[in-house]
Amino acid sequence: CGKTFRYRSNLLEHRRVHLGEKVYRCELCGKSFFYLSSILRHQRAHDARRDLRCSACLKLFKDPKYF
Repeated sequence: CGKTFRYRSNLLEHRRVHLGEKVYRCELCGKSFFYLSSILRHQRAHDARRDLRCSACLKLFKDPKYF
């Protein structure tokens, strides 16, 4: 793809994108990611939404306006 990297580890991590290897999987929802930074950002979103669970039906809402 023409991208260059300073460190070999970054190249190997980027290579997963081309190979379709999503090695990081969210234990809460099952969504998979190529990069560690992506799953960490995703998991923070879960943390932010933790308070949006209905105590009556236990449904989880992503947006407070639908809660």
